[in-house]
This record gives sequence, C-alpha cells and structure tokens, in this order.
Amino acid sequence: CYLDFIHTKAVYQKQGIGYLALYYLIEHTKNKFKFKYYELKVRKENTKAIHLYSKHKFKIIKEIKQENKETNKTIDVLIMVKKIEK
Repeated sequence: CYLDFIHTKAVYQKQGIGYLALYYLIEHTKNKFKFKYYELKVRKENTKAIHLYSKHKFKIIKEIKQENKETNKTIDVLIMVKKIEK
C-alpha cells in the first residue's frame, strides 16, 4: 500500500490526530486487503512527520533526490516502509 499524502492542519498538530488517523488506516486495511507493507515518501527536513512515522514502526529504506515541480529545485526525500508482521 502506498500512502500518497498525509497532512494535519497546523492548528490541529500535536493533538494526536495524525497518529490516530495513521493507526486507523493501517489497522483497518492490513487484514482486509492483505497488505504486506506500507510505503511512503517524506521530505528529509520534515522531522515531525518522520517522528510520527517512526512511532508507527516505519523504517527509512532509502534517500533519494526528487524534483519539486513547483520550484524546479531538487529536494531530499526519504522512502519509509512499514512491514506487516503476521
């Protein structure tokens, strides 16, 4: 399962909403769809998001350079994966 975009509005951050949303998503899809892993990309500079994903046992598997189409600049991106244990 590839998670494309997770965002919590700034005024609601640090209230556990992102944590619970991610928990709910994983717990309610892993068995139903028999996902073996969840994968996502996150900007290397986004330490709050990396911390959140790490709490859910996502691990960094690769660092890549990715072009930001809005700015035409290259950004550092981490690919993180959570493997589902049986």
